[in-house]
Amino acid sequence: MDRVAFIRNAPELFSTSGQGVSVSNRRLLLGLALLSVVLLIVAVALRINYARAKAGCLHDSMEFNISALEGSCGKCLPGWTLFNSSCYFFSYLESATVKKNWTDSRADCVGRGADLVVIDSQEEQKFASNSINKMKTSTSVWENGFWTGLTDTEAEGAWVWINNVTEVEQRYWMDDEPNNHWGGEDCGVIIYSPSNPWKTRYDGQCHTPLHWICETTSR
Repeated sequence: MDRVAFIRNAPELFSTSGQGVSVSNRRLLLGLALLSVVLLIVAVALRINYARAKAGCLHDSMEFNISALEGSCGKCLPGWTLFNSSCYFFSYLESATVKKNWTDSRADCVGRGADLVVIDSQEEQKFASNSINKMKTSTSVWENGFWTGLTDTEAEGAWVWINNVTEVEQRYWMDDEPNNHWGGEDCGVIIYSPSNPWKTRYDGQCHTPLHWICETTSR
């Protein structure tokens, strides 16, 4: 009877065993799935932290490089104006009333560790002209000029910069200038011209009191 009962109940036993195996597999698969999710979350978190750390390093590096650049270039003394790699001193900004002749103006620049400005590019020409736009003490254009390092004292009509290197651009002279109109007009003056920012120079008498522009390299 026991054998008969076993044979009769065998299908149910195998079916129950199969369900056990199936449930166990499902639990295993579910555990593996949960583990995969946890590992994925951990991987994403690590990736984010790595990206943040890398960004922080780049930021620190950029700040260091900027600080290094600021410490190595582009510094002028108080009262001077930075443009490109040079510092400029406009005497008007120190005193609107004090004016000097060309020789004394140059001496003042030398005393400041500089010299009268030498304009050697179109950008510098525009910068100098625009800078003195509002530096006026008279309604006369000629009295609002600034001495530059341009002169023909060595030979009349042979204009040279004080560094004896920079070429004199003829296009920057005002119309009909230089003309030595009153005689002794051997020193170059720059003014602001609203009608034409490129024609801003004339020859003035070197003994005339005017403002002046000094130039030196930035620190």
